[in-house]
Amino acid sequence: MTSPEPSPVHKPTFASNCPIIGVGASAGGLEAYQQFLSSVTREQKLAYVFIQHLDPTHESLLGELLSRRTEIKVVTIAGGEKVEPATVYLTPPNAQIRIREGSLQLEPFAEPRGRRRPIDYFFTSLAEDQGRNAACVVLSGTGADGREGLRAIKAEGGLTLAQQPDQAKYAGMPQSAVDSGFVDLVLPAEKMAPLLGRYFGRGSLEEQIEAESHGDFLEQIVKTVRYRTGLDFSNYKRGTLLRRIARRMLITNSKTEESYLRLLVSTSDEVEKLHEDFLINVTEFFRDPEAFRFLDENVIPKILDGKGAGDKVRIWAPGASSGEEAYSIAILLLEHLKSKDVIPKIRIFSTDIDRKMIEVARNGVYSAKIASAMPENILNEYFVGHQNGYRICKDVRDLVHFSAHNVIQDPPYSDIDLLVCRNLLIYFDADLQSRMLKTFHYALRPHGYLFLGTAEILTNIEKYFRIIDKKAKLFERLEGKAPPRDLPMPAQFNERSLTSDQRNSAGSTRILEQSVRDKVIGNFAPPHIVISKRGEILYASERTGAYLEFKPGVPSLNIENLARQDLQRQIRILINNISDPGQSGRRFAQVGNGRDEAQRVDIYAERISDENILIIFKDKSVGLDSAPILQDDDRQVIDHDDAELIRNLESDLSTARADLRTTIEELETANEELKCSNEEMMSMNEELQSANEELTTINDELQQKIQELAVLNADLANYLSSTNIAVVFLDDEFQIREFTPASQDIFHLIESDKGRALTDIGAVVDVERVKDIAVWANENNDEISIELQETNGDRFFLILAAPYIDQDDEEFGVVISLVEITGVKNSERALEDANAKLVQQFQELDEIYASVPQGMARVRQDRTISKANDAFARMFALLLDSVTNMKLSDVVSRGGSEIEGIVNSVFESESAISNREVEFRESGDGEKTRVVFVDCYPVRKEDRVDAVGLILRDVTGQRITEAELERVMRELQHRVKNMLANVLALVRQAEHSDRPAEETINVLSSRISSLANTHRILTQSDWRAAELKDLLAAEISDVYGSNRVTFKGPDIELGPRATLSFAMSLHELATNAAKYGAFSEAEGGLDVSWGIHDVGEGPTFVFNWSEINGPKVSKPTRFGFGTTLISSSIEAALDGSVEFFYESTGLRCCLRAPLERLRDGLDQSMRDNTAP
Repeated sequence: MTSPEPSPVHKPTFASNCPIIGVGASAGGLEAYQQFLSSVTREQKLAYVFIQHLDPTHESLLGELLSRRTEIKVVTIAGGEKVEPATVYLTPPNAQIRIREGSLQLEPFAEPRGRRRPIDYFFTSLAEDQGRNAACVVLSGTGADGREGLRAIKAEGGLTLAQQPDQAKYAGMPQSAVDSGFVDLVLPAEKMAPLLGRYFGRGSLEEQIEAESHGDFLEQIVKTVRYRTGLDFSNYKRGTLLRRIARRMLITNSKTEESYLRLLVSTSDEVEKLHEDFLINVTEFFRDPEAFRFLDENVIPKILDGKGAGDKVRIWAPGASSGEEAYSIAILLLEHLKSKDVIPKIRIFSTDIDRKMIEVARNGVYSAKIASAMPENILNEYFVGHQNGYRICKDVRDLVHFSAHNVIQDPPYSDIDLLVCRNLLIYFDADLQSRMLKTFHYALRPHGYLFLGTAEILTNIEKYFRIIDKKAKLFERLEGKAPPRDLPMPAQFNERSLTSDQRNSAGSTRILEQSVRDKVIGNFAPPHIVISKRGEILYASERTGAYLEFKPGVPSLNIENLARQDLQRQIRILINNISDPGQSGRRFAQVGNGRDEAQRVDIYAERISDENILIIFKDKSVGLDSAPILQDDDRQVIDHDDAELIRNLESDLSTARADLRTTIEELETANEELKCSNEEMMSMNEELQSANEELTTINDELQQKIQELAVLNADLANYLSSTNIAVVFLDDEFQIREFTPASQDIFHLIESDKGRALTDIGAVVDVERVKDIAVWANENNDEISIELQETNGDRFFLILAAPYIDQDDEEFGVVISLVEITGVKNSERALEDANAKLVQQFQELDEIYASVPQGMARVRQDRTISKANDAFARMFALLLDSVTNMKLSDVVSRGGSEIEGIVNSVFESESAISNREVEFRESGDGEKTRVVFVDCYPVRKEDRVDAVGLILRDVTGQRITEAELERVMRELQHRVKNMLANVLALVRQAEHSDRPAEETINVLSSRISSLANTHRILTQSDWRAAELKDLLAAEISDVYGSNRVTFKGPDIELGPRATLSFAMSLHELATNAAKYGAFSEAEGGLDVSWGIHDVGEGPTFVFNWSEINGPKVSKPTRFGFGTTLISSSIEAALDGSVEFFYESTGLRCCLRAPLERLRDGLDQSMRDNTAP
């Protein structure tokens, strides 16, 4: 039946990570594909599978041609690909495509060439695998491939599109799709991709609508559809309707409920599309095979059992859609009738509210897809080949009568043996399901059978039916009176289907209904109808099914067509005899009840207005005595005339029947022969049509390829005519096939030379040598090039020979290209000279780098060192090999960041920096400070700074020498000043001496000599220090002999001030010993010792002078100049102390001074040597 959406048992099991669009085309498909792809973008994130009718023996160029027309990836399916967004997948030749769990699978064709339907096959698998995540598009092509696939996609809630037939190069396929009624939108191919992007980009609008929608919105939608179409969907399940409405909102790009409702009210076309979406047709031959097998084995035999030639078998299939299930029942009946001698009259009523589906069912033409689900013997016996697939044979079609009928609103058929209503009730709410069960119970004869769909579960069915098989959903009608039924008033009919009389009276229908109802209920209770003056039925009460009957063909509501044949004549007489309002009449008729019994029916008619007549049916004449009965005489006259007429007609009919029987037999024989011929012709036609479609596709591809080749050839011709390159084309015998104008400057060629051997042509180069390389290229299938000089000139040519490869990838001669390279050769020579000079310059530069004492380096843009000399590496305590390619920052990392800053400044300013002094600490254990002068200059290349040259002049030694000279000058100045001060002090002391002048001068000279000797010792150490032992040797042992002197003590270095103080003190002590002490005696001697002691006040230097074997000394009454000089030298200069001891063996003197004062002027290393 026409049902709102797919059966729950057929829900798709898998959805890909992106929407998948199936696009089918045949003849003219290339152009349509290109138009379609012109608006495809990556941002849409859709995947496309192009299904094309292709010649299985011809390699397709489709991928190559389409890849140039789109920015997304184009691939030919190899099998097993997982579908990805922004990709076009192309079908290969000689295979059909199926999608399973989002993966594309290649399968061999099951049908012979001519009956293949690859588009239907893929669309169907796409619907099963992806459901609402899929869409399909039918483009240019002949035939009807894709029609059934559209149906499958739409049944699963997917989107269906078709190209505008007038835009398609071949309109057959898109027109067939449009005619099927399954297409959501008909658009130009180039407008489809943006719509698909919007449709799938909106997200799950269905869930949003279901969550936010309220009853008023749905009620308004249903009312609008009912008003425009006459079909009432108010008792359909809410969720089903909302999903269909949401789908239409996506297609029409309606963003809110209000905007869609406005569109629906203002656009009748949208009402039609929504109405068609509510009525998705889902059916097939022998759907649910197990259920049909049970029906075939257990129910059909019981229906036919005991039926004779005069009996009838009545079967009703309401909601039969395109007729597959009705035809399936007919086939089962014919199979059973093969074994019977007596055949009853069989009538199968197949009804549906969708008139388009009724026309499809009447035609009985179905796609080739049915062959895969149909037993071969059934297919061969009951179907014939057709250009669009298969057509049901005439014997089957003759059993089935199709008509438009609304099972919810229209009177049902009656006295039915088998009622087939499969997967319709699941879309009704509980109230409507209950009403339908009452209708079915009423329509079936006692013990009639009800065959429902496997997905239908009805809670109250056992009230009216007995379960025969729960799994097959087969039921038997229970005995008993049919429950009351309510047939809606015709005001609910589609106003477009009403006659003019009905439209004129539509406004007063409800008032009429009420007045009629009151009158009938007040006076009578039998079944009744109201008709117009033209005989159209305007109203029908309950239980009128026993008196009214639909006839085959387009349904009519006229009483003469709808009344049972037994009643027609009496009703006609009554209508003709009551012309005025209020006038009435009554007649009776004998009516067969189907059980070889006759029943009297009283018919009462009354004209209740100028426009309307009330007709009442009664099985007995009870309560109708007040109505006048028409005169028997009138009836007898009429009956007599009719009887005579009937006898004549029957005589003529018998003769006509005999003639007709003979004619029929002859026609049947001829028809069988024509049928066989027709089947052969249809088979041949299908194969020819398929071949034609494939050839058309190939032709389209070749035409486009030819156009591209024409453009390419034109480009090549223009290139060859305009280029200055000489090109000669030789065939496999080395004869000239073609040449460019530039080649005439080298070979003396004219147009007539084509076909001549190359060696027959004069040239400015060695032709034999040219032929040799051509032969080599041809034999080795490889390129070769040589340089030749002009035979009698200075020009040079580069000769390139390459094999000529034709379109079949085979060799066919040689292509010789000749390019004059005289300028290149001259440039090469100049370049060689320049290179030689450059090499020499580089050598000179290397020599300069190696020989100069300055550090030199070149720094690249990335601040790495490209070249450096050994002096540069040594400055940073690195090896020359390791410096190259190092980062400058790594080389100067030990405090030389200022150098890196200078280099960066030169790169930025592109100007040189000179004589910038930089001080940094040299790497290594000593960490010496190094001072350099930096010169930095840019090295330019093509008007930009390519590198920076760096020169480092090391002035560290110079700076040290300068500092040392400065120190020496300051020290010299200080020493001279001190020396002069000492001499001046000695002179002044001598002035106050009471000695004779000569002696005073001698003493003064001696002291000055000692002072000079001390200065000599200090000068040897740059006036930094002097060893105590050196002073003792100079003043004592070297003067008085080492055999008379003993020294004992550690090595101690004295600072410059301490050296002078001790030297003067030793000189005075030794002079005094020579005059008055131990050295004045021959046996006298001197014992000197020293050391460093710490008694809690810090390290103290202690010096002991002890004379031995000298004259006895006594403490003087006054101290002379020498004693005063010793005291001032030790106490004043060194913060020390002096003690004199006058003993019998000679003078003993003890000198003490803080160790720190002795080390004044020493550097750290000397201080360490003097440590206690």
